[in-house]
Amino acid sequence: MMHDSVITSALTVMLSALLLTLGALFILYRIMRTPKPGSSIPKAPSGEHEALLALFVGVLVPAGILLYALRFSPYATLTPDAMHGISAAPSENRSDAELLQMGKSLFGVHCAVCHGPDGNAPGGKGANLTHRISFDSALLNIRRGAHNFKRTFPGGMPPMIADIDRAAQVAHYVSSGFTENERGELLYRMLKCERCHGPDGRGKQFLGPNIREFDLQTVALVLKNGKNGVIGKMPRFEHFTDEEGRALGLYVMGLSETPQ
Repeated sequence: MMHDSVITSALTVMLSALLLTLGALFILYRIMRTPKPGSSIPKAPSGEHEALLALFVGVLVPAGILLYALRFSPYATLTPDAMHGISAAPSENRSDAELLQMGKSLFGVHCAVCHGPDGNAPGGKGANLTHRISFDSALLNIRRGAHNFKRTFPGGMPPMIADIDRAAQVAHYVSSGFTENERGELLYRMLKCERCHGPDGRGKQFLGPNIREFDLQTVALVLKNGKNGVIGKMPRFEHFTDEEGRALGLYVMGLSETPQ
């Protein structure tokens, strides 16, 4: 599992750092023990060689191990989906139909209590998952900004519009699935929302999430980070395996009624 490989890589980096520190301390010790000119302490004939050996063994070797560990760390090659616990590749053991069934079961156990068995949140305890984002959530994010997923989108989203009427136009355009809304679409482009979310709202890597429809990355981010929203705070669900996370993602994507 990815979690195990991350732990292994982290331990390798920590060990390398420890060796590097010990090597540096040994070199410092040797420098302090080297006799100064005019000192009555006899100079060890092999001191220079020992110092060079200490430099190689105590610094260069651990530094090489450290660089190797960082270069081949799981985080060096992971896609944004995989970084947050959901593999973008299909499961090798189960078909999408089987994963959907698994996702339905997991949703019923872990998610239905707030989002309802069909994802439409009849009790209002959670977000309605039959479409990507509600008007109220979009309006809140536009006016106050959003910083739920800063590990994946470091810049976050700053407050965009203070004027309630203009913000509502954009919120309506986004929450309706980017359907025809001349005023909202014009404001979306004027305010440069497409720089981060793309002209069609499907997001851009490292800049902004998909706000048009649910995808595997969006579901992964919510599961791993939790979410603060207009309804309240959703806790993290970090215990799911890659396969379970993908199964939930596929099931939630199937619940969405957002136009494709």
